[in-house]
Amino acid sequence: MKKYFNAGILTLTVILVGTHPSAVSAEVYSSIDTQKLEATIGTDKAVGTWTLQVQNTGGAVGFEDFRNFGATGLLSYELTKAFDDNGPLAINFEEGFKAIRLRSAGNGISNVKVQYDIKTALTHPIAIYEFWVAGGGYFNFPQLNVSYQKGWKVLATYPNATITDTTIAIKYPTDTPYIYPALIAFVPTDIGPGNVIKTVGRFTLAGSVQSVAKLESAVTSMTYLDDLFTSSLGVPAPTKLIIYAADLRNADVGYEAFALAARPDIVLYNKDILTNQSLAEVQTTLVHEIAHTVEQDKNLFRGAPYVAPWFREGLAVFMEIQARPYIFKNLNEQAIADLAGHTHMLSAAELKRKNEKSFDYIFEGGVFAPLNDAYAHAGVAVARFAQKAGASGMQKLFVQLADKTSTQLSQTEDSSKILASMASISGLPQEEILFPFKKSQNFELDTTPFVHPEYTGTAADGVVDYIKYRIPNYFTGAMPVASMLPLPPIVVPAPSTSPAFTSGSCKITKALKLGTKDAEVTTLQRFLISKGYLATDNNSGYFGSMTQAALQKWQKANRLVSNGTLTTTGFGVMGPKSRALFAQQCK
Repeated sequence: MKKYFNAGILTLTVILVGTHPSAVSAEVYSSIDTQKLEATIGTDKAVGTWTLQVQNTGGAVGFEDFRNFGATGLLSYELTKAFDDNGPLAINFEEGFKAIRLRSAGNGISNVKVQYDIKTALTHPIAIYEFWVAGGGYFNFPQLNVSYQKGWKVLATYPNATITDTTIAIKYPTDTPYIYPALIAFVPTDIGPGNVIKTVGRFTLAGSVQSVAKLESAVTSMTYLDDLFTSSLGVPAPTKLIIYAADLRNADVGYEAFALAARPDIVLYNKDILTNQSLAEVQTTLVHEIAHTVEQDKNLFRGAPYVAPWFREGLAVFMEIQARPYIFKNLNEQAIADLAGHTHMLSAAELKRKNEKSFDYIFEGGVFAPLNDAYAHAGVAVARFAQKAGASGMQKLFVQLADKTSTQLSQTEDSSKILASMASISGLPQEEILFPFKKSQNFELDTTPFVHPEYTGTAADGVVDYIKYRIPNYFTGAMPVASMLPLPPIVVPAPSTSPAFTSGSCKITKALKLGTKDAEVTTLQRFLISKGYLATDNNSGYFGSMTQAALQKWQKANRLVSNGTLTTTGFGVMGPKSRALFAQQCK
């Protein structure tokens, strides 16, 4: 999940975002050229002083008073002092309007300085601080200088910085014309009792010993990340990721936030939720948040915080869908996650009902279930585009959106720009992207790649029993013991048009790959089902991510190819060698 901020600048308004996007107004000003932040981080808090070269004759400056802000929701700020070149400025808190007004004793204000005490909700085993800087045309080349404790290690910074043993210097502009807030992650000298920081491949895992052990179990199996992201988005997964299992109760992230991503490639994971998740659910959550880090690194809309949460979350849910064949080992595990609402997926019947309603561009649902459905619907929209445009189309979309300008005062204009690009790249009407196959006579079959099966019989009852055990234990941290919960087999109705595979169905004449829809795909799927590589319900005739993963398992088992991508080695493609071996084995 993400938090969105509007840092737009109105006429005759200056954004002072020393700690937050705050509107600072001056009746008359002659120049506002540069800004500078000097911050010192102590053992329990930081003190930051923001200097703004404001020259005005009005004698007063006002701005909105925010006290909890930052992309992570971790930071709290308290204004302690304000002064200018002539001396102290009077601070008046206007509580009814959440505003602060600074006044000078003389006739004008010259070079405003405001000082804040800054506290973070996360201090051990990693301390995270965020520092906001003002954006827009009024400020040029802001500078940020941070002094920190000797013996601390700088784990990550965004933007990139010049780092010494005790200082960090960041000078803008960076990789985007938008002035982005700075985030710095430190490893303090004392990481706290019971905590650990461990590197596992591309991952740096941090948190309690128990949390890191669970994260390690999950990420050790995520060797598929580069293939997943390259085949789906046309880009590899980040080479370095920090996964921080943290107590987020004192952070402004919302109670239902499983995790959130922030630059530079940091995922904050709610440790209470982590405790109660299965390993498959942990992997699903991580794929979702890693997708957010990839999207952030693309600097869409020139790096500005654009107003289209459906696209951000839809992209992440699309990657969840793509990851399903890698994550779920059996149909029971998948059904539990689907029916418990942990996978952001709809059934075909649920999608059909969503298609009859207006599209929720900004997630106005308000409570968890409708919001979860809005996420799922957004994921279907991105998946439909990707089905038509492929990974190369996703790359083109990223390039086009990187050059767009955000219109932050409108709830729909940024979405209109996104949809226009998606339509031009894919050739699909915008209505078809948002409501896939809405008018199709074969809706259930056409939407198979985007939805979970229609679980029937005892499956739903089993999941209800499962949730009954989890709800009381969710708040205590105790997980239900497997022996306490004998789940019945999941029942998935077999499609009436899909007879079992027989030795007479051995004809594949052409290359089959992700996105192919053909009768020969059904032949391949029945073969993979007969060999145990594919679940019995996946014989729709559409070559989706589950079919691709099953084919890759078969290719590996038969030593045809074991790594690479669709284009480099043919991994996951039914090419000439695979077709030849298929013809031998299916006789």
